[in-house]
Amino acid sequence: MVHAYLEVAAYLQQDHPDNKPADVSALVQASGTFAEKATTVQHRPLAKAVKDAASAMARETLEAQHKSFEKVGAAMLALIAMEPPSSKVAATLYVMNCPMEHGDWLQTVPAVNNPFLPAMRTCGSVTKALPLSPAK
Repeated sequence: MVHAYLEVAAYLQQDHPDNKPADVSALVQASGTFAEKATTVQHRPLAKAVKDAASAMARETLEAQHKSFEKVGAAMLALIAMEPPSSKVAATLYVMNCPMEHGDWLQTVPAVNNPFLPAMRTCGSVTKALPLSPAK
């Protein structure tokens, strides 16, 4: 699920002259599967929140997706706070913050690449590096 999230973030961090919306289907599917197979009751509603926010993004224009990606990020960060991903995802995950959008997102590198504001890619900062579980 984190891989799918990072793929959507990477897409939104790039310029797309054709204005083609991000394909969020892998994130919708992965978060739905995670919600179904969650071993704890607390994880299910958070995974469902990721799925619902990603599902809503699937019906939006690229411009709208930049704004609504904040909801996906908020749900993903809440889930990761309870269940950190394994180090198979990345060496480190960074929580980034955009002060203009008041939103957070995840990246695998500390250099800011804002998915919310295409015209202001470097707007934001690292708020923390997340500890990851040992790879299984």
